[in-house]
Amino acid sequence: MSEQPPPAQPIEYARMIPPDRPTSVTVLSIIGIIFAVLGFVGTAFALVQHVVQIGGQPNPAVDVVKENGTLLTTMITLFVLGLVLSVILLAGSILSMKCRAVGRQLMLTYVWFGLVQTAIGIAINYFIVYPAMLPRMRPQLPPSLDGFMYGTLIAAGLLGAIYPLCVLYYFTRPHVRAALSR
Repeated sequence: MSEQPPPAQPIEYARMIPPDRPTSVTVLSIIGIIFAVLGFVGTAFALVQHVVQIGGQPNPAVDVVKENGTLLTTMITLFVLGLVLSVILLAGSILSMKCRAVGRQLMLTYVWFGLVQTAIGIAINYFIVYPAMLPRMRPQLPPSLDGFMYGTLIAAGLLGAIYPLCVLYYFTRPHVRAALSR
C-alpha cells in the first residue's frame, strides 16, 4: 500500500502578485529599454562613422565635421552624452518597471538632458553642418531640395522629442508619482 506524500509548504502568493504599476509606466519603460539598446548601437556606429572612413562613398556631412576640429569635438561629446543618456534610460526603465523612485528620477533626468541634446544637435546641423554640406552635394542634389533637407531635420527633431515628452507627461502624473514612490 502506498502512502500519501507529505503536505507541501504553503505558497507565498504575495511574492507572485505583480506590483501595482500603472500601465503607462510599463509601456514607457518597455519602449525605453528598446530605445536604450538602439541608442547604444546607433551611437556606436555614428561615432565609428565620424572617426573612421567606412566604404568608398564620400559622406559630405562627415567630411564637414572632420574638417572642423571644434565641430568634431562637439559631435564626439554629443555622442558620448548619447551613450550616457542610453545608460540612464536603460537603468531608469528597468527601475521604473520595479516601481522604484530612483527609476522615475532617472527617467526625468533622461527627459531633460535628452531634450537639450536634441535641441543642440538640431542647431548644430541646421546652422553649421547643413550650410557647409549642401554645396558639396550640389552635383547630386538639386537646389530645390534644400528646403526639404532642412524640413526633415526639424521633423526628425520633433519626432525624436515625442517619447521624452510622453515620459515627462506621464511620469509627473500623481498616480505614477505615488506608484513609484518606493
